[in-house]
Amino acid sequence: MAKGIMLDNDGDIRITDGLVVGNTDQQNAELLLLTNKGDLKYAPTTGIGLEDYLSSPLTYITRVKLENEIGLQVEKDQGIVKELEMKPNGTLLLEVTYG
Repeated sequence: MAKGIMLDNDGDIRITDGLVVGNTDQQNAELLLLTNKGDLKYAPTTGIGLEDYLSSPLTYITRVKLENEIGLQVEKDQGIVKELEMKPNGTLLLEVTYG
């Protein structure tokens, strides 16, 4: 379990009588999903770019590519994919742990 600074739903640092620190495993995975390659100057190959996948038809090949990219990016981020399932209706189930 990774501990870190928690973000709110808008991606801003959560502050309640100081910085809020907690389990950031799912938060880290969500940030990987939303980040595109090239967004981070210090890590240009980091990011899954979920939005690009969602703008494509959800074919079997698209689902496999997305699942592979998630696995690669989480591993590169030193996480472990505990659960990954892309349902035909587009629902993504993802559970990741760090540390």
